[in-house]
Amino acid sequence: MHRLNSSPWQLQCGFPEYLQLSGIIAQQEGFRLDGGAPPVSPAEAEWRAWWESLLIPQPENVATTSEWGNPWLRVNYDPPTFTRLARWPAVQALCQRHFPTFHQHWGTVGGDKLPMANQLGEQLRRVRIDKIVKICAATAGKRESAPFKLTVDFVVWPPDYRRIISDTYVVLGKRYLDPAQATTLRGLLQELVARLV
Repeated sequence: MHRLNSSPWQLQCGFPEYLQLSGIIAQQEGFRLDGGAPPVSPAEAEWRAWWESLLIPQPENVATTSEWGNPWLRVNYDPPTFTRLARWPAVQALCQRHFPTFHQHWGTVGGDKLPMANQLGEQLRRVRIDKIVKICAATAGKRESAPFKLTVDFVVWPPDYRRIISDTYVVLGKRYLDPAQATTLRGLLQELVARLV
């Protein structure tokens, strides 16, 4: 958590495994996230429903501690068997098929997650969230920001994805981690922070 004077605010960034696997499956299966285009197959329709379920913010009344971590997520993501995806049998089969390879290449040393984490650190240094918060607070006529928590998750696929789920949660494609996208990311974060300060 970052604290600015006595007012706490937090920017939480991450690469949730469940979103990465879902995106990799879509990429490898040729699924699309076109908002207006209908799914081309029943499997794609199931996948889209699953994707949307993974983006729903966690209800506040759900406990977040258990042997599996967040039990709400376990409803829609329970590797390696994915038994809880039985209502989406095509997605369940795709997860079971793709997970072993994905798991070997995502979180391991030399996998895809570490380079993205390094890119994120570099991009956040360029973007300077602390300056964004100060500017937004000053623009709102405040000496300091009100407490807030903003979560920004990044996905490998689609690389240009941009979805504002709520005032405090956004999902972005990995393209936003490119140095050339620093201004774009800064503008988006400023737009979001301005609502929260």
